[in-house]
Amino acid sequence: MRKNNRVKITATCLCLILSLLTGCAGTQPDDGRNEVIELKEPKGVQASYAVISRKNLYSEVIYTATVGPRVQEYAFENDQTFKKYGANPGAKVSRGSTLIYCDTKEISQKIEDLEEEIATMEADHTYDMGLLEEDLKDARKEEEKKLKETTDMYKDEPDPDSVKEHALWSKEIIRRNGLYERAMQARAKIEQAILEKEELYQLDHDFKLDSLERLKQKKENSYVSSGMTGEVVSCAFYYDGDKIPKNRSVVAVGDTNDKVVKTEYIAKGTILKAQDLYALINGQRYELDYETMEPEDYNRLNGQGETVYTTFRILDDTETVQVGDFATIVLVQDKREDVLTVPLDALKKEEDGYYAYLYDGYGSTYVPVTIGMRDDLYAEVLSGLSEGDKVLSSQAAKEGTKKATLSYGNSITTTDMGGFLYYPFSEWVTNPAKMGTCYVKKVYVTNYQQVKKGQQLASIEIIPDTIEIQRLSRQIQRMDERFLDMEAEMERLKELQEDTKNIIRSMNANRNAREKLDEKRQKMASYSGIISLTAPFNGIVTQADSVKEGDLLLPDAKVIQVANDALSYILIQDEKHTLNYGNKAMIQYTDANGDKAEAEGKVVSAGPNFLSKEMVNDWALVSIPKEIASSMAGVTLGSTGSWGRNSFRAEITLRSTENVLLVPKSAVTLKNKSTYVNVVLSDGSIQQRAFVAGGSDTNNYWVVEGLTEGMTICWE
Repeated sequence: MRKNNRVKITATCLCLILSLLTGCAGTQPDDGRNEVIELKEPKGVQASYAVISRKNLYSEVIYTATVGPRVQEYAFENDQTFKKYGANPGAKVSRGSTLIYCDTKEISQKIEDLEEEIATMEADHTYDMGLLEEDLKDARKEEEKKLKETTDMYKDEPDPDSVKEHALWSKEIIRRNGLYERAMQARAKIEQAILEKEELYQLDHDFKLDSLERLKQKKENSYVSSGMTGEVVSCAFYYDGDKIPKNRSVVAVGDTNDKVVKTEYIAKGTILKAQDLYALINGQRYELDYETMEPEDYNRLNGQGETVYTTFRILDDTETVQVGDFATIVLVQDKREDVLTVPLDALKKEEDGYYAYLYDGYGSTYVPVTIGMRDDLYAEVLSGLSEGDKVLSSQAAKEGTKKATLSYGNSITTTDMGGFLYYPFSEWVTNPAKMGTCYVKKVYVTNYQQVKKGQQLASIEIIPDTIEIQRLSRQIQRMDERFLDMEAEMERLKELQEDTKNIIRSMNANRNAREKLDEKRQKMASYSGIISLTAPFNGIVTQADSVKEGDLLLPDAKVIQVANDALSYILIQDEKHTLNYGNKAMIQYTDANGDKAEAEGKVVSAGPNFLSKEMVNDWALVSIPKEIASSMAGVTLGSTGSWGRNSFRAEITLRSTENVLLVPKSAVTLKNKSTYVNVVLSDGSIQQRAFVAGGSDTNNYWVVEGLTEGMTICWE
């Protein structure tokens, strides 16, 4: 039988005896939970007790979060061939800025050819229609002339009685009517020809214009432009010539003026049940707006293998909040302030509630206790105990030999990571000759050599197609001779007062054809001799051995690849995805003199909480200040000309929380997820108190609530 039941039986017997002796048979019965009974403990037992006092109890969930921009990812609607990025990670872009350039040489050439074809077609049509209009004008004049001749002859019709004269007139009128009919037919034929030619031209012209528009649209679709003003927060790892599948996210831009807070997924029901919800960023409270995610959106993302995150919009002014700031989301489930508390280990469970043992310094007494809210060490007392009561407990706060006064400071968590110099943006210097036979004459640079803008990289020799040029020259010469013959023929016709219209037309056609042939000949002749290929910008040669002297080059063939050293980064492996856009980084390296040097950069690639799954990778980029990029590239070169890639380290600030109340870790008692310290009260007594920890670094926890500046804590 349990001890408390034995106590109850003993109490019942005593009450019966007292009833018989004093006549108190009329007392009201109770539920057995209100009597106070003294228990005699075995001698020699040293009791451990806790004093019932007022404390705060917390039931709050802390979520670690990151401040970042609202991000938009961009993809192509059709398969494309990658050329280069228009903006690099960390760069500021405006709405409409080009983010990606794709290879459009083939499309551009088709557009150029088609535009030239349309221009020629329009010019030819205008010229041909002009000739037909002239012919029509002449035909109408001829028709009017014949009509007048016939009409005038009808006016002079002789007397029918003059048989012979009338017969001659009738014969002539028939002839003239025939001439008039033929003139009308000639005019109608030209009008029909004009109509048919115009219809055919419009059909062909519209088709070519539609084709041109489609090509231009295709070229337009080969560019991705930003839909917002912000910063590039991620670029996929593509290089010149790589194929990009349609609908694959390639680049992401973040609106740094629209800051949001991202954390692990929190269900809407959890948010609705919360008593309070806010963010702490650098010790300041910010109100939040929970961006609801519909169940179908959650199921869709989850079904696609995406990790689902919760987004909060900051309702307060975010001018002092920076992208990359560490944030703490505080979700208050329940909280009791200044309530009586009892240690959980002082409570004993019985069938109809809880009880504890009051301690008076000599022995203990059973007392029923009603409790309310609880945390991991304490429970709220609703009834049964009073402030100052002592209860048996092993959880009594003890004075420690170490003491500290709480004050504000900064909590910073950093990590030291190794990386290497990386050039995601390089450009091929290609063969510019479109015609002729091209050979590599000489290559003047080597791999990983630093070059300046305009510096000669290589030279190529172009041998023109002399046979084709000679053929065109002979053809032009024959056309010139033919033109002279036509000029002489026109002079002869003028002397004979003959019509020179057809010969003029032939001369104009000859002149136009000659101009086109001569333009082609000059273009072919322009691709001739030795041409120098130069660096498009200051940078480093990343590939100089793709060709060698004497190699035959096709048009647009790749010759030398140069990386822009102003767009270089430290590439760091980040398999655990701990880095986020905006994290500060201190880059450590050895300069050209062999001395240790530092440079301040930042992480310029967003973490997985801001990107879709297909854009997330295990590498992060740290920006390098442009003013030292060239010198950093130079120190990577070894004595043998090899590239020392693993020569950089970066100390990256993962979490930085400023102006927060700090508590030494060694002073904190941790029970499950609850944290407690022993506080020295003004009267010198020690009280164990819970506090809500927003996070910690190597040495300290920092306080969300529960403790105040100036408090003295102690620990062993």
